[in-house]
Amino acid sequence: ALLAYTRGGLWRIGGDGQWSLLREDAPPGGAASGALMNGGGELFLVSTDTIYRVRTIHAYNRDGLQQWQAELPDVSGQVTLAQYDTVLLLLSSGGNILTINAASGAVCNTLRVFGGGPVWHSLGDDGILRLAIGAQFTGWDWVELTQECG
Repeated sequence: ALLAYTRGGLWRIGGDGQWSLLREDAPPGGAASGALMNGGGELFLVSTDTIYRVRTIHAYNRDGLQQWQAELPDVSGQVTLAQYDTVLLLLSSGGNILTINAASGAVCNTLRVFGGGPVWHSLGDDGILRLAIGAQFTGWDWVELTQECG
C-alpha cells in the first residue's frame, strides 16, 4: 500500500485506489511532511508547522503506540526519509541532511548544503552515502556521518 501524509491525516492507499485513514491521531502533515513505514511496521512521521518548515519527528511501534517525539533543528523544504539499520536519514529539498537515532529520536549529525531542489540518495556497499540535492552532488562517509548514533 502507498502512504499519503496530508494536512487531513495519514492515509493508506490500497492497490484498488481506495483511501482509508491509517491514523486518526496523526500530527498535521502538509507540503513539507514525510512518512516512512519500515518492514517491521514501525512508522516515522515528520510533521510541519508551516508550509515548508519541519518541526517534529514522531515514531510509532508496529502496534501503533507512540515511542518518542523529537523536535528537529531548522529544516526547510520537502522531506525524504530513509532507514538504514538503526539510523534514520532525513533529507530536505532545502539542503538539510540529518542522521537520527531510530530508537530514541536523538539527532546524531546535521549538515546543510547550499541550494535546494529535488533530492536523491544512495548508500553504496563501499560505505559512501551519495547525495544529490538540487545541483549539489556530494559523497559522505556513512560511518563518520552516523558515529554519534551509537
